[in-house]
Amino acid sequence: MVPHRLYGSVRRAEPWSSGNGSAAAERDRASVEEGRYRSSRGGTGLYFKALEDGLADIPAIPPR
Repeated sequence: MVPHRLYGSVRRAEPWSSGNGSAAAERDRASVEEGRYRSSRGGTGLYFKALEDGLADIPAIPPR
């Protein structure tokens, strides 16, 4: 009854971080109509901290 967003949107082999998760959640938050109920779940405390408070601005790690 409640649509799930972002679930299954990243392949297992794809590099991912709390920064990526925070950015994806922010884009998704912006796309949801104003006034509609939103709920976040899953991930770790760091993912919620990144979403609510942001993270330190550090350079990206180059791929191997």
